[in-house]
Order: sequence, then structure tokens, then C-alpha cells
Amino acid sequence: MIILNLIYTILIFIFGLLIAYKTKKTIKSNIIYFVLIEHMIFSYFYYLFTLYNISDARGYFIRATYNNNWLATFNVGTDFIDFVATIPIKYLNFSYLNAHLLFGLFGFIGFTYFIKMLKNNGKNLFGIPLTIIIVLLPGFHFWTSALGKDSLFFMALMMFIYSLRYVKQNKIKLLFSFFLIIMIRPHMAMVIILATLLTLIIVNPKKINLSHIFLLTISIIVFILFIPLFNKFVGIDELSTESIQQKIEIFNNEGKRGGGLTSNIDVSGYSLPAKLFAYLFRPFFFDARSVFQYIASFENLFLLLIIIQSTINKYKHKKIHNKQYINKFLLYYILLSWLMLSINMYNLGLASRQKYMIIPAIFLLLFDNPTKQFIKKKL
Repeated sequence: MIILNLIYTILIFIFGLLIAYKTKKTIKSNIIYFVLIEHMIFSYFYYLFTLYNISDARGYFIRATYNNNWLATFNVGTDFIDFVATIPIKYLNFSYLNAHLLFGLFGFIGFTYFIKMLKNNGKNLFGIPLTIIIVLLPGFHFWTSALGKDSLFFMALMMFIYSLRYVKQNKIKLLFSFFLIIMIRPHMAMVIILATLLTLIIVNPKKINLSHIFLLTISIIVFILFIPLFNKFVGIDELSTESIQQKIEIFNNEGKRGGGLTSNIDVSGYSLPAKLFAYLFRPFFFDARSVFQYIASFENLFLLLIIIQSTINKYKHKKIHNKQYINKFLLYYILLSWLMLSINMYNLGLASRQKYMIIPAIFLLLFDNPTKQFIKKKL
């Protein structure tokens, strides 16, 4: 068994290196290898963290190990992760560590798409391009490297946005990534549908082509079929105070997971602006109670400053290329998801995990510079 697990570990790294090599030929930079190494290190770190703290990852592994009815777990949300995890864990005898590394590989694939789309805005920090700092942010890697929803969702989201940029060449990839998004987080699929509909409705009618018609048709069909699935996932059978309160309690308890890495401050009583700020930029220094939370505070400060600076720069020089429908989609996706997730946020622990469903889209919008590549020179 030890030899088999060692073989699986080697194979995962080989696949990672092959993916990195292919990506390097596109971005013309060796930074992708550093991203791979860092991501796998954080995947291992997350594995160690779950051994001593409460985590969803252990639940996924245990359920997959004893899953005697694999097809029955083909459902949305947590069940779908059980469905995916059962294949390597139960049928291929992956160890707990290898399961983390495999899902870490999914997260790394998401980074390859993210890096391909991320453009250099010409800004540096201590002589280092901001694009490089962004793709090496520790929290970014930590929360997208573990056995669970976040790594697989990050891969699906980045694949979807990348395919949306080049619909003609990536129709199958677009549909596959959207299918994954539906199965992992149906509520985010609803946000994507609404953002797509808004983009296609508001786009200049003279510029509508077959790709737009394809997206519009698929979005409308899925939107109609999606409502019953969304209601089933949310789990509120009727609009009563009791059922809604029960669901709120579930969200609140879920947000308390994360041990010493996140802040478990209750924000249910915050105003909407305070919730919007807290979702993306807290825990902050005044929240920190551990070394990990101080590290997260520095990262949140960086995110806050770079987003403010980039937004001002875009507005000042009017560099947001509104003619590109992908930017309109990103803007609608950011606003809709930020509002929805913030309103339903009852604990900062949950926000710390899930804000990276929004952060990558923000950077893709703000660092949109068609004249510049990911980085000016090879590393």
C-alpha cells in the first residue's frame, strides 16, 4: 500500500509538471513552476491542518471510503464531492494525503487558466510585478488546495471564464465547466446565469453573433430548468420563518469551521456595507487572535490596497474595456455574487474560505490590459 501511494504521489506531480510545461509555452514564464510547487506545499499543509482540526475534508474521505452506493451520491453540493472523491479513494485506494494532492491538482489547473487570462498592468511592488505577487498569495493557494468543494469549484470557474473568452473554440469545455459549477455550488450557477443574461441583454444588438445566441439560448434553458434544482439544494421547502431560520443556523455552523486559520466573529448583525467589506477584507489586524490570522490580515490589507489602487487607476485613465463582453460578465458576476454571499454571511470563517470565488474575477477585471502579457520577461 505504501508503494502504491508513492506511485500515486509521483503520478500526480508528473501530471502537474506536464500541465505546467504546457502552460509555460503560453505565458512564456517559468513562474508557473513556482505556482505548482507552492500549491502542492499548501495542499500538504492543509492535509496536516485537518489532522488536528475540524474540517470537511475528513468527512469527504470517510464517506468516500465507506461509500457502498456510488451512483446514489450523484447529486448537487456535498454529495457531488463524495461522488467524485469515491473514485480515487475507494476504487483506486488513494490515501488521505493523495486525495488532498489530487484535489490540489484540480486547484492548480484553475491557476493555469487564471494565469493565462491575467494581464500585466505594469505595476511593481519592491521590483516584483503585481501579477506575480497575486498568483503567489498564500491564502489564495491554501483555500484552493484541499479535498473539498473549493479546489474543484475554482478549477471549474476559471475554466468557464476562460472558455467564455473563446466560446467558438471551447463550447464543450464551457458546458463541462458549467456542469461542474451546477453540481458543486448551484447558487453560484444561478449567479453565472444571471450575469450571462445581463451581459447578453445589454450588449450592443449590432454585435450579437452566433456565440452570443448560443450562450443566450443555453442560459435561458438552464435558468428555467434550474429553479427546482436550486430550491432542492437550498433545502427550504416552504417560505416559513422556521425553515429559513434552520437554514441560517446551518450556514452559521458551517462558517465556524476553520480552527485557528480564520476568524469566527459573528457578523449577522452588521449592516450591508459592513458585510460587503467584511466578506472580502476581514479578518483584519484588529480581529487577529493567532499567527495565521495575522498572516491573513496582511494578505487582506494587500488585497484592499491593490483593489483600491487598480480601481482608481482604471477610472482615472478609463481603461476598463467596456466593449469586451467578458468584462461586462465579470462585473455582473462580481456584483451579484458579492451581494448574495455577503447577505447570507453569518460568520467570517465561511467568508475566508469562499471569497476566492470572487477575488480572481476582480483581478481579471482590474488587470485587463490587452496590450500586455502576464509578465514582460521570463523569470
